Amino acid sequence: MSKEHWSRQLTLNLIELYRQHPCLWDVRKEVYKDREARTAAIKEITAHLKQYVANMNEVEVKRKLALLRNQHRKEMRKVSMGKKSGAGSEEQYTPKLWCFNALSFLNSCDTVRSSLSNLDSSKETSFAELADHEKFVLPRHCSFTLKILHILFSHHLSLNAGITPHHLKS
Repeated sequence: MSKEHWSRQLTLNLIELYRQHPCLWDVRKEVYKDREARTAAIKEITAHLKQYVANMNEVEVKRKLALLRNQHRKEMRKVSMGKKSGAGSEEQYTPKLWCFNALSFLNSCDTVRSSLSNLDSSKETSFAELADHEKFVLPRHCSFTLKILHILFSHHLSLNAGITPHHLKS
């Protein structure tokens, strides 16, 4: 099925049918885990949409629903990031997805996961603290500038002191 078959009106019809079948989208409900209920719901939605597009099939319905849900999640993530950044009300992200409001029923069960940091905040250490540690060694792939900084910190050299080539050897 080509893109031109998915008019805005047909997409809105699909969204409304999707909303009426929480077994397809509400992960909090037990029926969401029922494969037979989910299959029956997709068949029912497909049958309804065949009134408008004769060659509609279940694969196409599933693909479009997955696309809509992913687009909605992406927009929700952007909205969420705008709130976290402390942006003013004029600067907050406004969703661009034309059917964002029609998909608002997904807000109750979709949550935007916070990103995880690979840095342990309890173990944050400044560069100066690392340089004071006698076993601090920069990896071989560090740039020349970082090696100079390492030398300055570890040997407590002032900017006026001369750096000789033997200091730069790793």
